[in-house]
Amino acid sequence: MSELLDVRVIGEPEVAETAVARVGELLDLDRLHGPYPSRKSPGLVRFYLTGRLSSPADPPALAGELERLDREAARLRAALELLTACQHGQGLNCPECEPVPDLGPPGPSGRGGEAGMTAPTTPTDAEIRLAEQYVRVLDFVSRCAQAIDVGNWHYLADKAAQLEDAASGLAQVARQTRQQVNAGQPRPRTEAVRAEVAHHGRHYRAGRLLHPIEPTPPGGERP
Repeated sequence: MSELLDVRVIGEPEVAETAVARVGELLDLDRLHGPYPSRKSPGLVRFYLTGRLSSPADPPALAGELERLDREAARLRAALELLTACQHGQGLNCPECEPVPDLGPPGPSGRGGEAGMTAPTTPTDAEIRLAEQYVRVLDFVSRCAQAIDVGNWHYLADKAAQLEDAASGLAQVARQTRQQVNAGQPRPRTEAVRAEVAHHGRHYRAGRLLHPIEPTPPGGERP
């Protein structure tokens, strides 16, 4: 058995994610931590990897990992359904549960129906828990995507297992949130959770794609 190797990767988020995926091709990973913001270079992130030099992939094992990914995708869908559920059966942004912002013609500020809206206040503990657990799912979805892009099946197997844990955690937090709302506690604010997800998810490919800080204008592309 080969000795453990410790590797540090630092770079721009997308470049660093690609580098981590490629390094993962060479290692049977024991641990992977990151991304962490660079203390000395704003805009860069750090990853830390520990593992041993890997042996050739086993095709039957790969098939098993693909089946595991299918199961985790189903768990993620179930968790998202819980997040959007309401007692009126109308789903996300139910008008009976919380106000829906006017999305009509542009107002005086030039920002469409958001002219009279104010930014969400400091997020509550419940809102932070929802955002953190969902961003953790986005993190591992992004890592699985990186593994697929470069054909790194060892890295995919490692990240798929962590995605399973993240999706299970999201489902648990979503159930707790639904129970609290049904018991009469304050409902998490959509804008507050969305803002937290966009801010913390910007480090991950899935986060930037699904929750951009500056959404694409209707009928157009981002500049």
